[in-house]
Amino acid sequence: MNGFNSVFKKNFLSMACLLVITVTLLTVIFSIFLANYSASEKQDQLELAMALAERSFSMGGELVSETLQATADIYKLSVVVADATGKIFLDFAATGQERTEYGKRTSIDENLLQYLLPEQGLYMVGTMGDFYKEKSAVLAKRKDTFRYGTVYIFLASGMSSLDSAFQQLSTLLVLTAILILGGASVVTFLSTARLVRPLVDLRNAARGFARGEFERRVTVYGNDEVAELSDAFNKMADSLAKNEQTRSEFIANISHELKTPMTTIAGFADGMLDGTIPPERREEYLQTIGSETRRLSRLVNKLLLTSRIDAGRQEIHLARVNICDIIGRCAIGLEKQIEEKGLDVELDFADDRVFVQADPDAVMQIMYNLIDNAQKYADPGGKLRVSVVKKAGMCEISVYNTGCGIPLEDLPHVFDRFYKVDKSRGLAKDSFGLGLYIVRTLINRHGQEIYARSSPGEYAEFIFTLKLDRQKNEPEAVARLPEHEENSPLQ
Repeated sequence: MNGFNSVFKKNFLSMACLLVITVTLLTVIFSIFLANYSASEKQDQLELAMALAERSFSMGGELVSETLQATADIYKLSVVVADATGKIFLDFAATGQERTEYGKRTSIDENLLQYLLPEQGLYMVGTMGDFYKEKSAVLAKRKDTFRYGTVYIFLASGMSSLDSAFQQLSTLLVLTAILILGGASVVTFLSTARLVRPLVDLRNAARGFARGEFERRVTVYGNDEVAELSDAFNKMADSLAKNEQTRSEFIANISHELKTPMTTIAGFADGMLDGTIPPERREEYLQTIGSETRRLSRLVNKLLLTSRIDAGRQEIHLARVNICDIIGRCAIGLEKQIEEKGLDVELDFADDRVFVQADPDAVMQIMYNLIDNAQKYADPGGKLRVSVVKKAGMCEISVYNTGCGIPLEDLPHVFDRFYKVDKSRGLAKDSFGLGLYIVRTLINRHGQEIYARSSPGEYAEFIFTLKLDRQKNEPEAVARLPEHEENSPLQ
């Protein structure tokens, strides 16, 4: 569950951080908006109230006090009026509110009065030098009247309602964040559990594979990316299990192939040494020992070539190569085997000389393996055809033989390493499951492809391409037959 806890914590912390940042930003944005909106509303109200207050001084008499009181009641604010010296002589508050918010002060600071110009209002937010007990929106104005002379009118509306609204908003956002975080925890837990379950299965299966348990598979949940990963893992597991099976079969086959000639060689050598084999028959048995030795050499050389190819040490050196010459030399090298089976050989070339860009030794290895494979599994008295065709700057080479062909279910795998078609059915196959793998790999190293087609019980055909060489007056590279092949007069 460590992986689960780790993924859950990461998802939860990511979501929680995102939520906290979002709530904080919303709080700041709403607070700024609320403050600006409230201040604007307060200013509009104070300007309307100031118009009423100014009109009251035009009326004179007791109407001044009544109008100022009515103004305070209507707009829920306090009204303070000071004379030219700053002494307060009128103060009103909304009914039910404290009348003297400014305490026992009886005058306005003269330093403030000097900023008030005739008929010009001054709007501010604050305590006005601690004149008011709480932060307030204040609109001050200087007015020259007939009866009272110069007066200073101060209208103030407390900001406690704004602070209260801000606190309520903050509390609401915090509660909302807590509820969302709780819901997010549940969602994160469920989604993480769904996500981690197949990952845990994958981890356990991978550990099983490390212990050699190749039968382990994982359950595919849904059709998302994790499901695709699980499906890919199962396909990889199938491939690894199949490779392991073919590897085990290959080792068993190689062990058998090595044991048989080695036993023969050791038995005949011991027989000649202890006198069991008479001297007149020694040459016959020496020939058998030589044949078995060359058979071992072929197997070892194929294994070494496969090892070089897998390690990337089989270098390809392109040169101007006459593919027709290589095919002819390979056919001559296998002449004895072809004649023993009575095959009808047809070499169908577009021209007598067709030059391609290829590694001469690699192409010789490719053609020798394909022709040898074709003659081995052609029916006695059957047909073996090698054709060379030019197509759009490419050279297409085909090796065809009549015979039992290749089963359709085996056709996609004939180029796989260690893959062998069922021996009991006598179908076309590489003796050790390496020849066609080597052929495909060498062709791929040339940047080309090879494919096989077959009709079971009728024929098998292997087709690949090489790039045509268009250079004139270039020397022709000479290829050599693979050193480990016997019965070749060209060695």
